[in-house]
Amino acid sequence: MADEVAPPDEVTPADDLTPPNEVTPPDDLIVPALELAVLVARVLTQMRPPVPVPKRIRSLARFTKLPASARGTVRRVLDDDEEFRGRVAATTEQIEVPRASWLFLHRPEGWTAELETLAADAAEAEAGEDATRADRGLHRRLAGAEDRIVRLEEALLAAQAASAVADERLEVERKSRRDVEARLTELGRKLTAAETERARDRRRADEAEARAAERREPRGNDAEIEAERAARLDAEQRAAFLASDAERLRAALAAASAVLADVIDADASAGNRPAPPVDELAAPRARRVTRRTRRPAPLPPAVFDDSPEAAAHLVRVPGMLLLIDGYNVTLSTWGELPIAAQRSRLIDACAELAARSSAEVLIVFDGAEEPGDVPPAWRRAQVRWRFSPPGVEADDVLLGIVAELDAMRPVTVASSDRRVRDGARSLGANAISTPQLLGALRREPG
Repeated sequence: MADEVAPPDEVTPADDLTPPNEVTPPDDLIVPALELAVLVARVLTQMRPPVPVPKRIRSLARFTKLPASARGTVRRVLDDDEEFRGRVAATTEQIEVPRASWLFLHRPEGWTAELETLAADAAEAEAGEDATRADRGLHRRLAGAEDRIVRLEEALLAAQAASAVADERLEVERKSRRDVEARLTELGRKLTAAETERARDRRRADEAEARAAERREPRGNDAEIEAERAARLDAEQRAAFLASDAERLRAALAAASAVLADVIDADASAGNRPAPPVDELAAPRARRVTRRTRRPAPLPPAVFDDSPEAAAHLVRVPGMLLLIDGYNVTLSTWGELPIAAQRSRLIDACAELAARSSAEVLIVFDGAEEPGDVPPAWRRAQVRWRFSPPGVEADDVLLGIVAELDAMRPVTVASSDRRVRDGARSLGANAISTPQLLGALRREPG
């Protein structure tokens, strides 16, 4: 078929020949002229009767937008077919096109030189745009690098701060462990002394009973025997109290050792420093156990936390443990009395409260004093008292007890120290003030 059209991207041998002294402008510079040529070809083929158009452009008339691969074919058609180029150039009277396209279609005298100038200007402008784009890209990369540097510096500062916190925590845990070990050693010594004293008192009581039986004195030595028995019971109570305290501190030492080992492991895994050896006193790390969260005991409707009714209700909750900040209560209530009398008065009042409510009471006094001026513990079955270790405040001992107790055990902390009350509430315990406690004790200041 003579009219068969070659594909747009097919190049015939004639297409490779460029007439001598002809300028070959870049296709990108004369795109409007090439697209206008396709548009004119489409219009001419749709006329009735149709107007003949070059066969190489006939198949391109169906394209709405001229493909980039077909631009060379259209340009060569316009170069080779002057009649068709004249038809296209005539349309520029109605359709405005850029100067380069107009020159390519009309080809006036000197048009090649002007077209070369336009091509050079376009190339220079494109190079300038490329430089501008490259400059913008460089600025973006520079800004990104600066931003990454800032983020790295922030991450470095955060890592340094975390390392400082870890070091501080490690030192605190080590000091806590040393304090617990020292206290445990001291309690062991006291426990041994109390057990020795108990054995001596028991031996003396047995000897007194034997002498009374031999002499058959009806009541002459009864008072002595009763005194010996009381002393023996007192020694047994003190030994039991010290044994309980020692056991609790052993558990605290094991927990402190586990925390210390955790800190050392985390520090070593982060690569900050090699893990130091754990000495032989460190207890084996216990398996982590999920602990229940403590909940404060609920109050009856319309009873507020800071009311006397709240304290009266809490001390009657079954199984309630009442922890009292000893000197915080006595100094603000019986401050004019000697310190020993203050302690005795608080213990007596708590014994009455325990008898009325069945609550268990534990009083913590500041200072490592011997409780020689307070009633023997065996005479106050539901009331216990203790002194904080040297250098440790009663506040910390109270909060430590709350943290160690079973979460199912109801606990109320009595103190007017805000730090103690807030700390107790954060651990899930109830908290009352000194005036509330005095209301429950049925005592008045002074």
